Amino acid sequence: MYLLLGLIGIACVLVGRAISVLIPIRIGSFLASYPKGTVTLLTWGGLRGAISIALAFLLPAGQERQLILTSTYIVVIFSILVQGLTFGPLLRKLVPPAHDG
Repeated sequence: MYLLLGLIGIACVLVGRAISVLIPIRIGSFLASYPKGTVTLLTWGGLRGAISIALAFLLPAGQERQLILTSTYIVVIFSILVQGLTFGPLLRKLVPPAHDG
């Protein structure tokens, strides 16, 4: 059950991050232009770590704390391993190399 909630947490964190990046980018696009893939890169690059785990540790003892702590660890491990290790390839895919003219 904890793993399922952790996976749901990953999806929620990514969707929340995408929305929190998309809205300012859309508003800012009236003033400046952004390269293709900006929202994707900013969403995928939003890594989570020690602060999330520290906040989960601050919860009072109980069954809910263990659930939230385990789910937080799953999200953080996904963030560091999957997002962190795939950010470079994603960047190379979305941003073509600059040519010196």
